[in-house]
Amino acid sequence: MDLKQKNSFSILLGVGLLLVNVVLFNVLLGRSGIRVRADLTEGNAYTVNEVTRDFLQRLDRPAEIIFYHSSPASMPAMIRPIVDPLKDAIAELAVESGGKVKARFITLDTKGKKAQDAAADAYGVRSLSIPVSTATEQSYKNVYFSVVVASGDRYEHIALSRTCPLIRIVEDFNTFGIKLELTDPEYVLARTLRKVVQTYGSVAGAIIAQDLSIKLTAYLSDKETLPQDMQGLPETIQQMRDELEKDAKGRFSLAVVDPWEGLKSMDEKQRAAQALFDATKVRPIRGATADFYAWLLIDTGESKEFIELYKPGETIGQADLKTAVEGSLKRIVPGFLKTVGIVSPTPPQQPMNPMMPQQQPPDPFAVTREFLSEAFQVTQVTLASGIERAVDILLVLQPGDLTDQEVYALDQFVMRGGRVVLCGGGFHGDLAARGQIRVERGGGFLFRDWLRHFGIDVGAEMVLDSASDVFAFPVLDDSTFPPRYTVVQVKYPFFLTIDQERMSSEHPITAFQQSATMLWACPVGLDAVPDGASGTILMRTTGEASTTQAAELVGQILDIGYDPGLGPMGRAGSVLRAIWGEVDHAVQTEGAFPPTYLAEKLDWVLKIQTRQEGLAAAVKGEFTSYFADKPVPGAKPPEPEPANEQPDKPEEKRRQMAPLEKSQRPGSIVVFGDSDAFSWLAFRSYSLDERTWEENMGLLRKALEWSSDDELAAIRGQRAEHRPLTELDGLGPDERAASVSRAQWLTFTITSGLILMIAGCWWMWRQARQPITLISRTATAAAKTSPPVETAGEPS
Repeated sequence: MDLKQKNSFSILLGVGLLLVNVVLFNVLLGRSGIRVRADLTEGNAYTVNEVTRDFLQRLDRPAEIIFYHSSPASMPAMIRPIVDPLKDAIAELAVESGGKVKARFITLDTKGKKAQDAAADAYGVRSLSIPVSTATEQSYKNVYFSVVVASGDRYEHIALSRTCPLIRIVEDFNTFGIKLELTDPEYVLARTLRKVVQTYGSVAGAIIAQDLSIKLTAYLSDKETLPQDMQGLPETIQQMRDELEKDAKGRFSLAVVDPWEGLKSMDEKQRAAQALFDATKVRPIRGATADFYAWLLIDTGESKEFIELYKPGETIGQADLKTAVEGSLKRIVPGFLKTVGIVSPTPPQQPMNPMMPQQQPPDPFAVTREFLSEAFQVTQVTLASGIERAVDILLVLQPGDLTDQEVYALDQFVMRGGRVVLCGGGFHGDLAARGQIRVERGGGFLFRDWLRHFGIDVGAEMVLDSASDVFAFPVLDDSTFPPRYTVVQVKYPFFLTIDQERMSSEHPITAFQQSATMLWACPVGLDAVPDGASGTILMRTTGEASTTQAAELVGQILDIGYDPGLGPMGRAGSVLRAIWGEVDHAVQTEGAFPPTYLAEKLDWVLKIQTRQEGLAAAVKGEFTSYFADKPVPGAKPPEPEPANEQPDKPEEKRRQMAPLEKSQRPGSIVVFGDSDAFSWLAFRSYSLDERTWEENMGLLRKALEWSSDDELAAIRGQRAEHRPLTELDGLGPDERAASVSRAQWLTFTITSGLILMIAGCWWMWRQARQPITLISRTATAAAKTSPPVETAGEPS
């Protein structure tokens, strides 16, 4: 073996030994439990928040996250892009937990009917029928997409639906359809994990601790009357009750009642149904062939709640029923959930005439209370009668003109460390104005002064902006006979739309909010936030926003056609349109021109000043009372002191004026410059999109969660989004799969080619090297001492 071969062999041996050492080093690290991982993605998309990491490492009970999904071949193209990122998020939580959380991924559609039935019985996992459209037909696919977080016998099931917290529905402008995106899987999974682990046995524990006895009453018709898919419901209810009894023995009783048992005639059944409705408000359910009863009453002695047991086309299993009962118990058992006290106006009740039934005015915030009751214990609060100690968060909707006593109750609630979320700036829509657009002034000058004391400045004007929603309103068309109303859709500058770009990406309330819509909003700003507190503007308008105090402008602006986005030219056009309209009206009616009100009508247009306005703000920290230097509202003045007694010290006088002058613990105040934004009745009255209201309710829920001092709310600032290749957008499932496969092979080919090219260049360089002939020292010395050799023809 020559020198060149020896060098090549040494190099290859060194590389081989290096690779063996790397493999052995990784094996030793894996067995020792030491893991070194690096996130090299853009924005650290796979880095778990420190709050989540601390929470996972503090878990005192093992848990499991199971992701049931369909195979990629049967998954619709709309859902397929979010499967892998969700798997990555679940696996990351399992890794960071140090073995306390296990992750399982089950392709349920390929496991067979036995596994599918087991998942349905254990966790209520069922397939969802998703419409799938192709170029020639539209069909439906049964898809599995469920995340189950379990610990012991407690679990939470997150199923794919329109209100699923893991996803959001966005418009896909490439395909003119919709697509799904992950919202914030780390926060949703961590919150669900905490809920499952911390409530392990806590339902039964809360019942035992408060010495409660739960009475379950099932109002069920006989099996001959029940629908076919509900024949096993009585046995399911009994099994559910036995399951609850395992954790709280002797605390649950069950009674099954058939309200129509033994009744034959229709008159007898109607009288029995009316008597049951008067006592419990339970009505019979209208079926395909006959009416029937399928209700479960949960009675704790102090609170009651009904669960409807009929779901068309579905079979209610034991897991579904147990989840529903435990959810109701969490809402009605005191102290289980955070208590949100809601202050909202009560619709005026009209006197009832027994001979002429009248419909009472609807409550604009009834759906809001129902929505919040899923996550909080909701109670109605009247500020005039005081705020109970059990209230954790106070939600004030459409405050209006608060009295001194009501503002004082708010102030002292914050001084006790309470949290306030206030929605309303001074204007709200007049929902009773049929066919007209009117707003009512809500006043609120006193509570504005109170908010200004905490550094929050709420203006007394309405905001107009170029980023606005479309408003549909009826217009009378008298060109036809008979005249008729037609629906016109216009971009209405009073319906403000706020996208992700104009929300605070650092605050937990708005960090992951997709959008929001405000109606008749007032500007909200921060000015002189007190020492010891910090504030944040949550949402802003564009730079083309302006304000006005003219409430009548909400209707006139449709006649003028003002668009804030057109700038000065748009304002000039609005002036010309208004003048031309009045000229035309004067010609047709032979009236005077110009009318006296024209100057007032155009005054606001000529004086418009555009600027960016805030629409919501949050302040948190320690505060001093607004009434620290003021007497307590409604308190009796102090009696004059006798001449022979010494006057009170200044500190004692101040103590008599305000019971709490400084906050006992940090509190928070969140202010939205609008109240109609959280009223389902307002959105329905103005024909606005239902999804915008759902986005607003998600924003309100995040504000309440942040106000409840949820430590996991800090996770919302981290945006881990899935970024698919834009070239794949708009392709069908087969084309997308083929493109992905080609991209993978191309990546492998390029990488392998680069490696081979580097190896070839190295080999060619080695081949081009020529060895150098070494001369010994003896030969060199002999060459120096030997005489020069003479060549013929040359002189010596």
